[in-house]
Amino acid sequence: PLTALSAARILSVSCGGSHSLALDDVGAVWTWSHSHDLLGTGHGSSLPQRLAGLSSIRVIQISCGMSHSLCLSMRGVYSWGKNAKLLGRGSSASASQAAAARPQLVEDLAGIRVMQVAAGHHSSLALAKSGDLYSWGVNSYGQLGVGDVILRLAPTRVEFHSSIHIVHAAIAEHALALSLDGRLFGWGRNDVGQLCMSSAGGACRVPSQAPPVMLDPGGPLLQLKAVSVGLKTSALLSVCGRVFLCGAWMHRGPGSWFSIPSLLAPTKGLRITEIALGHRHAIAKGAHGEFYSIGPECERHTPECGACGDAGFTFLSTSSSE
Repeated sequence: PLTALSAARILSVSCGGSHSLALDDVGAVWTWSHSHDLLGTGHGSSLPQRLAGLSSIRVIQISCGMSHSLCLSMRGVYSWGKNAKLLGRGSSASASQAAAARPQLVEDLAGIRVMQVAAGHHSSLALAKSGDLYSWGVNSYGQLGVGDVILRLAPTRVEFHSSIHIVHAAIAEHALALSLDGRLFGWGRNDVGQLCMSSAGGACRVPSQAPPVMLDPGGPLLQLKAVSVGLKTSALLSVCGRVFLCGAWMHRGPGSWFSIPSLLAPTKGLRITEIALGHRHAIAKGAHGEFYSIGPECERHTPECGACGDAGFTFLSTSSSE
């Protein structure tokens, strides 16, 4: 256990490429990393320390990217990290690294009631309560959904073909979003079918609607409640607690991928309420506060291992808050 957090009641955590954040029940953010550029404090620490730059602000959500971080508060969205061009600060992208490494307000989102932030590899999303979605950062695969592959220094609204109200979104080198009426949209990198479009191919630069998810071919449509994305994998969580995967499953051999959502082998009676994908790993939370790792039953757990069977749930622990 992290003894530095023993006195805090942690509500959520987020992990990036080489840094981590934790959010406690009073809205304070804790951070740790060997890289001073990622901590938001100006110096590195392998032990959790409270982020003093946000001490007067009650934070309600945190999100780590590869080399940057976002947090959402009642005052707005704050960002910090190694590269100022990824932080959504517009013309301030030319600021010194010292300034980039400390939390600052994303001013272009001021006046917009944001309900969710998502930090991807080198890109970010902000979802407004109005259902509008904004993106910024690296755009090499069209993962910003703005119709081109040009980097955006400031938040840019993602345009959909019709009036779509988005309720949840996630981003890496590809992005997924769920609409209020249950539709799934994807854009960005799709070389291994990670957009759940029933096919793989070139990158998609604008939001495209994915086919409905069904438990069985020709069966009833499933209602989705959340999405999560990893390096080349997507996870879809249904209202009934089932998990579906698309893309290159992180522990299978090269060339093993699927573009049609595939049901993750369920454990009898198991209902998943939250799912989080990393680069090559995944964690799920059950309805009773228990946690599971997701992967094949193989001790090697490497992407080169081609002998693994179907992925499944491995019990990790029970939440101490339950």
